[in-house]
Order: sequence, then structure tokens, then C-alpha cells
Amino acid sequence: MGEVKQNSFGGMEVITAPLYIPDRKSVDAANIRLDNPIGGLNNEAGFVKTSTVGLNSPVIAIHELNDHTFVRSDQDLYLDLAFTDWLELFSVYQGSIVWSNIKWDNVNNFLYGALSDFQKSSIDGSDWATGAIPGGAIQFSLDLPDIYGSSGGSSIFRSEFDGTGYSTFGTNGDGSGQFHLIADVHYNASTEYLYIRARNLASTLTRFIKTKFDGTGWTEYSRGIENWRDTSGFDYDNEAFYYGRGGTFQNLIKTTIGGSTSEFGSYGTSPAPGIFNTISKVHHNHTDGKIYVVDSGFDHVVRFDDMSGTNWETFGSSGSGISQFNFHSTLGGITCSNNEANYIFVVDYNNNRVIRFHPSQFS
Repeated sequence: MGEVKQNSFGGMEVITAPLYIPDRKSVDAANIRLDNPIGGLNNEAGFVKTSTVGLNSPVIAIHELNDHTFVRSDQDLYLDLAFTDWLELFSVYQGSIVWSNIKWDNVNNFLYGALSDFQKSSIDGSDWATGAIPGGAIQFSLDLPDIYGSSGGSSIFRSEFDGTGYSTFGTNGDGSGQFHLIADVHYNASTEYLYIRARNLASTLTRFIKTKFDGTGWTEYSRGIENWRDTSGFDYDNEAFYYGRGGTFQNLIKTTIGGSTSEFGSYGTSPAPGIFNTISKVHHNHTDGKIYVVDSGFDHVVRFDDMSGTNWETFGSSGSGISQFNFHSTLGGITCSNNEANYIFVVDYNNNRVIRFHPSQFS
């Protein structure tokens, strides 16, 4: 790798050496083989780029910490060259990350995010763009080029990112074809059904609705007891809704179209299998079938197989460093890349960043 210099950086050991393009196939925690030099590294110059991450920015330092090698750029992007694949996104590109929902476009490798303004970016932030959908979006689902979503009111929109083809469905109310304070929107491209969580206008209870964009196939079902403000997170499979129940319950609910329900978990103040403190977001991964839960009380992400909690695993702890989170109790989001790597993306709201990490980090 050429001459190696030892320096001090932020109280940590820093190794500076000529940088090369890393071949991910030859990278592991014990032996990092780098080929094809692209420039010398010091505290003022040098670049690093990988085809899998797309990071291409001036490098300040390389950190050796706990058997992992991290590259830190002048944009405060972190890349772990070992197995963690921890990457901090967008903290510099936006003064404040206030996304309440994120989705990964696996075809074009873009991350979409929204809370009023609707935005997308490649993973290094170089192609950051703001959409032109009238009224913006709070919750949305991708079927590119179409995007389905809501700004939190009483209608669902369908539009391309630049506003082309914008149309809406729904009016304010509790009847068929009506919504009030829409909180979540998901779209299934194969069936063309929308799955929606909204508030009941008359009683403040939660409504769960399955419908096509033109109102056909309208089905509404709910346990009928959940206060809208006590439900959090929301996702679906073809015949069921998954959501968190708040207050002193803090458990996960699965409600089917036929009306049957199952529950898993309980409230607690110490992390343990089956224990939730503050369920913030729920994600049902349609690729691996697993359930992901963001628990803002414990500042970790939980993954398990089914509603019995089989193969319970967690990742993260409280803080602002690597492998740490400071989640918001309601704002934020989680999504998976749904490709071979199946990366997990989360909005680390109170740390003002989006984080990508590899599923191998669950334990």
C-alpha cells in the first residue's frame, strides 16, 4: 500500500497511506487488499471510491477501531471496509433530515424521502433532487415512475416525481372513498392495491383500508379499539396489516382482512427478547419475510421471523457514533434495499442523518 504514516486525529489512531479502489470481494475484517492506486492520502487530499457505495469525496482519515477500518470523508460520510457496511448519509447535504418515510429504489439505486418536501438522492448525495408533486408528501410508496402517497390529509395522490400525471383520490370523511388524517400509505404493484392507515373522523379510532386507486375493491377492517394516536409504524403483507400499539402496551399487532388478530411483545424498560419500549416504525420485508421494528426507547432496530418472535435479533444502542442511534418516537423511517445485499436504511432523526447498515450486524 505504500508508505504508512501514523498520526493523531480526534484522539484516535489514524493510519494514512496511499488509497486504492477496494474490491469488495477481497475485503474482510482481517485482511484488506486494495488494488489500482488512485492517489496519495494525507490529511488534506486523497479520494476513495467503491462501486458498491459510490463514495467519492476528499478523505480526511482512516480509523482503525475494534477490528474495523473506517474511511471518513470531509462530508462526514463513514465507510467501513470490513463487514459492517455502516454508512452515514446526507448529514451535510441537508441542514436537517426531517423525513418521516424512506424508500429504496433498487432499480436506479436512489433513496427517496419525504416530510412535506419530496426528495431523492443517490447514496453519495451527488444527484440530490427535490420533486414537484403538488402539496408534497408525508407518506408514500413507489411504483416508478408512479409514486403513491399523501400529504397527511384526506386524499391519496398518484404522480411522477416531477409532478407529471398528478391526480388524487378521496375526500374527507369516514365512508367508502373517504379518508381523514392519512398516516401511512403502501402500494402493492402486483395487485394494484393500496394499504392505508388513517384516523376515523367521528371517533378518533384507527381505520385500516385496502383499496385500489379508483376506489374499487374497497375493504375496511380494524380491531375498532385502537386510538389513532396509539398506533405507530405500519406495514402490510397481501392480507394483513402490521402495526405497533403504544401507551403501556408496546406490542406488535397483526390484523387480517378476515378480522383475526395476533399480538406479540410487551412493554419493558430493559432490552430483552419480546420487550419493546417505544415502537416507532414497523417494516415487513417482502423479500426475506422478516419483521423489522424501530424501537426509539431502546434506540435499536429489532428483526425477527414472525409474530411469535422467532430468531429475535437487535442492532444498535443509544448515542451518536458508529452503530448508535437517537431515534425519534414518531418521525423517521426504515426500509430495505431488497436486493442481494438487503441493506437496511433508517432515519436516525435526532442525530440528523440517514444510516445504511448490513443485516450481518444483527445479533
